[in-house]
Amino acid sequence: MLIQPVVADTAVPDSPLEAWEVPPAEGSLAGDPRGAAALSQTEFVAQTKVTVDQVYTVGEGGMDSGDGLRIEDPLLHGMRWSKYGATVLDSRRCTPLTDDYRGASNGLVTATTTGAAELGLERNTGDTQLHAYAYSDVWVEDGYLEQGDEIRVRYGDDSTIEDCGHQVPDRAFTAVPWRIFEHVEGSFVQLDPTPQFDVLAEDVVALLWVVAPSMAVTGEPLRLKIAVLDRLGNPVPASGLTATVEEAYGGTALELDEDNPGWVDLELVLEEPGVHRIAVSAGEHERTSNPIVVLEEEPEYRLYWGDLHTHHGHTRVLEDGTRVDENHAYARDVLALDVGCESMKLLEVEIDGEALWADLQRACEADTVEGEYLAMLGFEWMGQTHGQGHHNVYFDDCLGLLAHHADVHGLEGEGGVLERLAEAEAEQGTRGVVISHASPYTGFNWRAHDDEHRTVAEIWSGWGDSLEADDLGAVERALALDHRMGFTASSDNHDGWLGNPLTRLGHPAGMSAFWAPALERAEVFDALQERRTYATTGDRIIVDLHALVGDERIRAGTLLIPDEIQLAWEVHGTDTIEKITVRGGAPGPQANIQTLHEEEPGALDAEGSWDHPRWGSRGWAFWLRVEQADGQLAWSSPLWITKICEKEDALDPTGFCATQEQYLEREWQCGCRNAVPTTPRWWWALLLTPLLRRRTPRVAPTAPASAG
Repeated sequence: MLIQPVVADTAVPDSPLEAWEVPPAEGSLAGDPRGAAALSQTEFVAQTKVTVDQVYTVGEGGMDSGDGLRIEDPLLHGMRWSKYGATVLDSRRCTPLTDDYRGASNGLVTATTTGAAELGLERNTGDTQLHAYAYSDVWVEDGYLEQGDEIRVRYGDDSTIEDCGHQVPDRAFTAVPWRIFEHVEGSFVQLDPTPQFDVLAEDVVALLWVVAPSMAVTGEPLRLKIAVLDRLGNPVPASGLTATVEEAYGGTALELDEDNPGWVDLELVLEEPGVHRIAVSAGEHERTSNPIVVLEEEPEYRLYWGDLHTHHGHTRVLEDGTRVDENHAYARDVLALDVGCESMKLLEVEIDGEALWADLQRACEADTVEGEYLAMLGFEWMGQTHGQGHHNVYFDDCLGLLAHHADVHGLEGEGGVLERLAEAEAEQGTRGVVISHASPYTGFNWRAHDDEHRTVAEIWSGWGDSLEADDLGAVERALALDHRMGFTASSDNHDGWLGNPLTRLGHPAGMSAFWAPALERAEVFDALQERRTYATTGDRIIVDLHALVGDERIRAGTLLIPDEIQLAWEVHGTDTIEKITVRGGAPGPQANIQTLHEEEPGALDAEGSWDHPRWGSRGWAFWLRVEQADGQLAWSSPLWITKICEKEDALDPTGFCATQEQYLEREWQCGCRNAVPTTPRWWWALLLTPLLRRRTPRVAPTAPASAG
């Protein structure tokens, strides 16, 4: 019969198929389906409008009135593939392709058949929210379909309106399952094999990516990562380019041929101590690596880089059942990140959250490569319903607890995030930290002081600056209120792009730096808990702020009790360093965070120092802000100083508190000043007591209040 699209509108009856609120677990509806399904196209270029058919061939026994199909919107780690747009039933709702990260377009779905039957078509939701579980139902409304007849469900039917094509993700995913269920004689069966598709990178290289470890030891092999990325951040396979390393570092030429996935590793050994930067060219593209500090001896701490805050993505399942988390694979294999975390939102925000959390727990261990890459476990609590803003929680193991948003009543108090972290550590030995995120934009709670669990704050992300923003939620305000928070930065990307340098969330993707003895889970978590971190707007700028106390160098992130203090720093940029600023202030009700000192190096590398002349006995917090000519920024974590000896975790390298204790004890016992006897304190108390009594006003007694 003539194939006519069925475009549903409000007159189309509801689907006769039983509704689902959540996706069924994989394998839970296994059976013997009668028919089979295949896609008319299995490869799509990222960020394009496409037209693709789910083609179902009716099997033995046919399909009668009421029988049908259910086709899920493909799921990508808690969201559906339509992202911020949706599949729609009304062509008037179609919208053009957009490059706006927050505005994917709508596309039309229709259904046709080659058989002698009329079809019904319905969507379970008209909601465009990316976390809404969605599917299309197609059923035989009248007539009968015989074995061999086809049902074609067309996604992105642009036959009448060009804008009705379906927009595919901007991320190049591999082997994405598009599940389809057959409903015959009252029961569902999942079709096997499940149709799958690939999203491909664009074929034009937009960025040459060259990175290396920030620290190395002479004679030690290091890995230089070279990747070619499209304008969205996808690696471009088989680009045909030749990547050539500068002659000073060997002049090696690497072919990115038809077998190349879009990246390559080169092992180098640097014998000369100092700061190295390695230039690479590929066709018309040129790029110089991040600075590499080469030392003659193993340092106490090495510098590692990570993105702890992304959402969504894809886990690819290989033929042998092995699961490959493509978020971690991208971070590790393409960008050479050291640390990554997909921080899913608490239940029940993301689709099938419990299953996703189980997969992230698995990936936490399975995608960690010893000495090369660390996959961490964490979640995001969106506390704006309590006026407290978004916060991310990270664990020191792969067993961390997950909760329901409705059960978390705030940061502090019973059932709050901080209490839950304390309970998790006491009951199962899992340590956790909570990090405020985009606090000027999502809300904040600076009342909740907890220096053990609120150790760092995310000061930069795709939202922009959260440190110096003109808002009470700015992290500088928290520092003024005596919160001891180190600094981190992240992308908050919603495509699973861990560390993507070309993310499109309005601002550059931030990056966190970790000072740790080794790339191990406990050591990196300790860096978070002990504030041995700092933040950049994406580039791997080396920033080392420390205090000089005698012969000791005390790193930023520390609470220090000094007799005298000199701040010193070492900065190695990825571009010319235009300005280095010392920011800080004394915490308290009248705190005034201010610029204390500025320098303009005008060079790639800079060292400097500064004596703070007026801190006296007051506590202060100091940190460094670095600005490059290319607009990239970096901030060290603060260094705190105090003379309050009761601070349990304060470092006292000069023995100031021990000296003070001895002095005060001697003074109290003998009434001394500098070991010279004076009138004892108890004598002054006896002498002044009569005078104080005489000055006490006498108040006439009042009659008791009447009971009436």
